[in-house]
Amino acid sequence: MLNWIEHLLAILFLLGTACVMYGYFLEPHLIEVTHHKVGHASIKSGAIRIVQLTDIHLGDFMSLKRFDHIIDHVNALEADIVLLTGDLLDNAKTNQKMDKVPESLLRLSEGALKFAVFGNHEYEFGGESNYRKILEESGFRLLVNETTTVVLNSQTLQISGADCAIFGERDYTFMDGIDPALFHVFMLHQPDPIDHYLLVPIDLTLSGHTHSGQIRLPILGTPILPELGKKYIDGWYRHTERMSQYVSRGIGMTMLPFRFQSRPEIAVFDIGVE
Repeated sequence: MLNWIEHLLAILFLLGTACVMYGYFLEPHLIEVTHHKVGHASIKSGAIRIVQLTDIHLGDFMSLKRFDHIIDHVNALEADIVLLTGDLLDNAKTNQKMDKVPESLLRLSEGALKFAVFGNHEYEFGGESNYRKILEESGFRLLVNETTTVVLNSQTLQISGADCAIFGERDYTFMDGIDPALFHVFMLHQPDPIDHYLLVPIDLTLSGHTHSGQIRLPILGTPILPELGKKYIDGWYRHTERMSQYVSRGIGMTMLPFRFQSRPEIAVFDIGVE
């Protein structure tokens, strides 16, 4: 009996060690590019490609060298619009390589329109001004509870961005008066507050924040989920007849340098393709 128990414990130990090694050395580098088609009557077929990047968390667990490799992935996708939905930096105040970030971001999809919103990490560590400076120097427009109209490839659409719902200014009225006839993309870092915007004529909401739990365990599922990221965790959610939300797993890691059953993701959306 004792030998059987010892063998079982040895097997469990080896399996646990293998999972830890996989989650540390392998899965964080297995970037998955997911492709999605979103039709809309106002956008002709195949007219616009949007690439979403989120939760990169540049810092201790994400080097600039690795980020440059991710940029190469994105550049190969030939995006018309790049949307950065928050948490670019893990610690926007003390990151010692921040001065190099704009140089990398300038390489990202040259010629594409680029927009960003705040994540909680940009606020949590007092790095708001640093984040604004990085985006300004790298060709991103920061949307803080505002909407902009874009004309691209002879198509007109609207892009909105909400402030961080945890540390920023919550505003559930800033999209009042938008044109319901246009395709409307909404950037919302934390996914759960979408419930406050269900009456707004939004077609596609893009969120991040959850990392899909970052570590997903058999039976236990996702034992750790962040504030305002517990209801809508990853993938597609249909909220109204018009509005769908996509919650990306994101790219980087925070708190722990592991990903398990939650591969890093670059999400691609071809608008006007049915």
